[in-house]
Amino acid sequence: GGDGTRAIPLYECNVTLSPEETIRDNIETIMNTMANAELTWSSEGKYKLQVEYPTTLAEQNALVDAQHYFTDDDIVRDKIDINWPSASDRYNQVSVTFLNEHEDFKSDSITWQSTGSTAHTTFLTEDNNQPFSGTVSVAGITDPYHAKATAEQLVREARSARSISLTVTKKGLSIEPGDFINITSVNANIDD
Repeated sequence: GGDGTRAIPLYECNVTLSPEETIRDNIETIMNTMANAELTWSSEGKYKLQVEYPTTLAEQNALVDAQHYFTDDDIVRDKIDINWPSASDRYNQVSVTFLNEHEDFKSDSITWQSTGSTAHTTFLTEDNNQPFSGTVSVAGITDPYHAKATAEQLVREARSARSISLTVTKKGLSIEPGDFINITSVNANIDD
């Protein structure tokens, strides 16, 4: 309580793992508590854990390999398909249910953004006053701080995520799942 701030770890997991489950399933259970964590398969035939969480443009740009910058010169067919989330996949409010360690692990929930808050009203206005809300339960999250962060991440990701489909020259052969790339296309109005 109060007006102070509290330092919390970026990732925290409080979950029971089962030796009856496969190692991969247990790893995925742990990773479900980490926003944007991905387990991918590398070109060497090994699993690769991606937990990059850039917080500035400079950090994000540092994750892009120098060979993974693509321009109109690298795009083979001048056709780029950009797909935005549909209305049913877009949230303006999410509630996360969790077992609250501060309340002896009783079931609890937290919502981001609070109904009537400035951000929630802004999102509703952007969505023509249509309430797009969802409820998720994430095993391993046991405090309101991480639950709220997860709810915020789900709302923001659902509002900004898009998929881009394009064909590039052989320059793209070195890309692996989970790699960060940069696309600049005058033809598709994509900048950096």
